[in-house]
Amino acid sequence: MSHVYGIDLGTTNSAIAYLDAGGRPVVVPNGVTGHLTTPSVVYFQEPTEVAVGDVARNAAVAEPENVVSMVKRSMGEARTFTLHEVDHTPESISALILKHLHEDAVAAVDAPDNGVVITVPAYFNDAQRNATKRAGELAGFTVERIVNETNKRFARVENIRRFAILEKELDHDDGELTATQKVRRAMIEKKRNPLRGQDKIALKVGAVLDRRHMAKHFDLAIAETGLAWSRKAEAIAAEAALDGIYVIRSSLPGDGFPAAALVLAYKGLSHAERGFRDIKSGDLEVRPIHHRRAHRVRAHVFLCMLAYYVVWRMKRDLAPMLFKDDDPAAAAAERSSPVAKARVSPSARRKAISRRAEDGQPVHSFRTLLQDLANLTRNSVRFGDARPTTILSRPTPTQTRAFQLLGLKIAA
Repeated sequence: MSHVYGIDLGTTNSAIAYLDAGGRPVVVPNGVTGHLTTPSVVYFQEPTEVAVGDVARNAAVAEPENVVSMVKRSMGEARTFTLHEVDHTPESISALILKHLHEDAVAAVDAPDNGVVITVPAYFNDAQRNATKRAGELAGFTVERIVNETNKRFARVENIRRFAILEKELDHDDGELTATQKVRRAMIEKKRNPLRGQDKIALKVGAVLDRRHMAKHFDLAIAETGLAWSRKAEAIAAEAALDGIYVIRSSLPGDGFPAAALVLAYKGLSHAERGFRDIKSGDLEVRPIHHRRAHRVRAHVFLCMLAYYVVWRMKRDLAPMLFKDDDPAAAAAERSSPVAKARVSPSARRKAISRRAEDGQPVHSFRTLLQDLANLTRNSVRFGDARPTTILSRPTPTQTRAFQLLGLKIAA
């Protein structure tokens, strides 16, 4: 019987497993020590004589210059390791670890393979994933798939959130009433004017379920005079098994739009959502319409979108004076992975702490800066019968800097 092996290429230790005839995962022990994991360490005794695992880890004490460990952290980087005057890449060294694991598995199971599946951390980008695939190919076997591991932190947060909602909203036994229990006691079980009728009880319970979108996890039995519920244990367990897996489906071709770019584009939709929320904010006022004819509605929507574009453009150009992050490239470099939480740049953190811009001037919000710019006035003055004269108030350093960033000249 042939197998598709699964390999966990770890930073410190690695392991290989397969599914038996009953579909149960079986971890293959190390062929030398019998341990379920093998240290991800490679020892070059000679240019062509290599040891992997515990022997290599022990050799690091006496010959650290001939030992490579934690090579996973260099995957996807243009880095070389020189041992015995021979250059090795992270992929070639990882291939030695993968080959060692694969040989142990084939010897222990005594069955040919149909390829391997290699898991990588959730934060691995396309370059790191491709480097891992190349390592498998260098090891001499077919890499069926590179699978990102679940995001453990995200999985833990989702698991805690789900069960907190289940306990709070519908079903727990600590003596405190849940939302649905309150509905039953206040509406159904009360002595005067109790709630009756399946439709009316369903409306009340539905309001509770829709608040947290948890209807899929419960079986409800609503009668004319009461209700009962129970958890769908299998459905809850099935959803919990997918916690930490970040899936985005797209019709775009993978070769022209890599996964990392797709995740960033998806997360960038939050800017569009914010734009729709703020399209009629108080930053720039747009008069409402009272005669909702088709052409007037279209014109009004166009004006709202134009106003939002003006606000977006001003915030972008005035970013050095605002709390807004003015160095998106540095902020992107602070992010370990597109899946990771977005971070601000060092300059934005300095502005937030000191409340001063790089030129020493106070940092503004967009609204307070508009209020400051509103103090710049243009006055028309007439002396006797002479022609009116336009006089501008003297701009402050903040106003001068703002007009410079906007590329505008203060003129009468």
